[in-house]
Amino acid sequence: MSKKNYEEMSRQIIEAVGGKDNIQLCYHCATRLRFHLKDLSKADTAVINKISGVISTKITGDQLQLIIGNDVEDVYFEVCKQAGIEIHEAIDEDLDGPKEKGKFSVKGTVNLLIKTVTDCAIPIFPVFTLGGLTKLLVALLGSSMLGILPDDSDFMRMMAIVGNSCFYFLPMYAAYASSKRFKTNTVVAMLFAGIMLYPDFVSIVAEGEAFSVYGIPMILTDYASSFLPIILITWIMSYVEMYLKRFIPKSVRSILLPLGTLLIMLPLAFCVLGPVGTILGNGISNIIIWLKDIFGPFATGLVGALFPFLIVTGMHHALNSVAFVDFAAKGFDNCIWAASYIMDYQLLGLCFASLIKSRRAENKAYAVNCIITEGIGGISEPTIYGIVLKSKKTIAITLISGFIGGFYIGLMDVHMYTFAAAGFPAIFAYGGGSNMNFIHGIIACAISFGISFILGLVLGLDHEEETVIEEDSDMISTNAVEA
Repeated sequence: MSKKNYEEMSRQIIEAVGGKDNIQLCYHCATRLRFHLKDLSKADTAVINKISGVISTKITGDQLQLIIGNDVEDVYFEVCKQAGIEIHEAIDEDLDGPKEKGKFSVKGTVNLLIKTVTDCAIPIFPVFTLGGLTKLLVALLGSSMLGILPDDSDFMRMMAIVGNSCFYFLPMYAAYASSKRFKTNTVVAMLFAGIMLYPDFVSIVAEGEAFSVYGIPMILTDYASSFLPIILITWIMSYVEMYLKRFIPKSVRSILLPLGTLLIMLPLAFCVLGPVGTILGNGISNIIIWLKDIFGPFATGLVGALFPFLIVTGMHHALNSVAFVDFAAKGFDNCIWAASYIMDYQLLGLCFASLIKSRRAENKAYAVNCIITEGIGGISEPTIYGIVLKSKKTIAITLISGFIGGFYIGLMDVHMYTFAAAGFPAIFAYGGGSNMNFIHGIIACAISFGISFILGLVLGLDHEEETVIEEDSDMISTNAVEA
């Protein structure tokens, strides 16, 4: 899109949201312009949706969101320039928008729990990614696949050590992330994680030795690669620390506060909270195993079919939180994430079909934009809003291709071992285990891509054209909508 087009698009956006005087605040994320308006009722979403370059609109709370795609940053700067408003740094993608405060509700509590787990999990994703990729490297170069390097070489052993350390010391990474989330002492939180993994503590648990904390029997629990226990411990620790601050003078707080927190938290951590967190984590894993046992490949088929639409509603955060806990307990996932990783290929199939079937240059350009955004950037919103949700036909194609790919994942019991980058590299999520697991993962992605692509070509994508009359000129521009 040229600079002239950005200027015209921004002018139309500002006018459609009620003018520059109606804009209280504007910022952007990876794909969306986000407006806080003085009077939301002045925004005309029907007009906004017809502006060339705007994929769709969404109102979340008091926020008006314009889904733009990967041109959003250029559009944002032009909007700020024309409206004379302050420019802000890009924010992380948050499809749920701001949460409203209110009375207690089950839904609100569940959403808070999901957000808490997600907030504690996201900062440590790089560790899982590194762990999975190094394990994948060992599998690819070792005797089980290509046989390039001997398994007992120093390089292979070091990569194996790195991969195992990324998972074994998960409580340490989770302690760091959760201490930031609950705004409590990071070093003390990490100390509890260190106690969990200390060799003598591990030996006590492994040997089943009776042990107590201040005479309170300790429930023997293996905390290696655990996630929820340290989050619960850090959460309660934040309240203990807050309580002690009321009574400990500032002059001695640097010494007595961490000491008092440690002494109070020891029995709570290892006699109550740690075991409870382990039970919760194992319970979630058992529920997922039960669902797979009862519904078989239909469970993964449904995940594959529905995951793109869960992103639209923000409900994918809930599934991701459950999957993360399950992954931390087992070191792999063979249901939620295993089935959801096919989504990029499922959507890319439609993108390539759209590129071929489109007659208008604007639609072809948009398809190329989606291929780049989805395949390289791993951002699915432009494809979901600009192609999938534009017609019943594309929705049906997405459901069918996702279900069959997900069904294959469940049928072959494909495991996901690492957090691969979204887009084309998504297939590497299935590496790190057996050769056949990796091959079946590739086949599942190919199935989803192939079905989306072929059905898109055969059935067509229902191109629709809408004529938009520019009020300030004699020109009539056609805004072709890819469906």
